[in-house]
Amino acid sequence: MKNIIEQFNDIRAGVFPLEKMDKRKMKLIFAKALDLVSNTFDYTCIADSIIKNLNDFVYAREIYKMAEYSIVDIGDYSIVASSVALRLKDLTWAIKILTKEALVQAKTCWDYIMLGDSIAESLQDTDWAKKMYLLADGLAKTSHDFCLLANSIDFSIKDKKWSEELYIKAYNTAVTPHDSYYLMNSLIISNRLYNNFNLILKEQTNIIDNREFETTISDFRFYFKNMKFKKKVIDILSANTNEIPEREKLLFILIKSMQKFICFSVKNIIEQTQSR
Repeated sequence: MKNIIEQFNDIRAGVFPLEKMDKRKMKLIFAKALDLVSNTFDYTCIADSIIKNLNDFVYAREIYKMAEYSIVDIGDYSIVASSVALRLKDLTWAIKILTKEALVQAKTCWDYIMLGDSIAESLQDTDWAKKMYLLADGLAKTSHDFCLLANSIDFSIKDKKWSEELYIKAYNTAVTPHDSYYLMNSLIISNRLYNNFNLILKEQTNIIDNREFETTISDFRFYFKNMKFKKKVIDILSANTNEIPEREKLLFILIKSMQKFICFSVKNIIEQTQSR
C-alpha cells in the first residue's frame, strides 16, 4: 500500500488511483492530499482527479476555488481556466478568470502566448486566441519569443503562413546555441517538414572535447526514403548564402540552424581548449 506522499504524487501525475478502492477511501486520500498542497497546480490536479475518480463536481468546484485563490502568475490562471472549462464544464467561470483577472496581469510576450493557448484549448475560441497572439507578436523580441509564438500559432489556430513568418524571424534573431537548438526542435515537433523522413535529435550540453563533439554530431541522424530529398539537404548545407529562398523556407531554416549549432559547438571546443 502506498503512503500518502506517493498517492499525492500519483494524483499530480494524473495516474491515481493505481489500485481499486472504494469512494470513501478515495475521499480520505484526497482530504489528506490537500494538506500537502503547495501551489495552484496541486489544487487543480486534485480537483481534476476528484472529477475523474469520484465524478463529484460539487467537491471539485470547492477545490478549484482554492486553486483560484492560490494563483500567483499567468501560468496559474491558464491552468485553472483550462480545467474549469474542460473538466468542470463551467465556461462562464473560465471566461471570468481569463478576462477579468488574467488579462489585467498580462504584460509580457509569454503571458499573452499562454493566454492564447488557454483560450484556444479550453474555450475553442480561435478568434480571441488570435488577438492574444497578435499582442504577443507585438512584444516578441528574441528568437525564443518568436519560436514559442510560432509553435502556439501553428498548433492552436493552424495559421501556417503566420507561423512560417515567425519561424523566419526566430532564425534571423538566433544568437546562441540554445536559440538554434530550440528552433530545430520546434520545427521537428511541428511536423511541418517530415513526410519524407524522421529526424532524431538528442541534446548534448557542456561539450568539452572532440570526443563529445563527435557524439553530438552523430546524434543528428537522417533516415531518408528517397535520394532526391537527401540531395536537397546536401545542397542547402553546401550553399554559401544565408538568404532564405522562397521555396522550402522551413527546411532551409532547419538545416541552417543545425549548421549554426554545430559551428557554435566547434567554437566552444576551441575556446575551452585555448583557456586551459
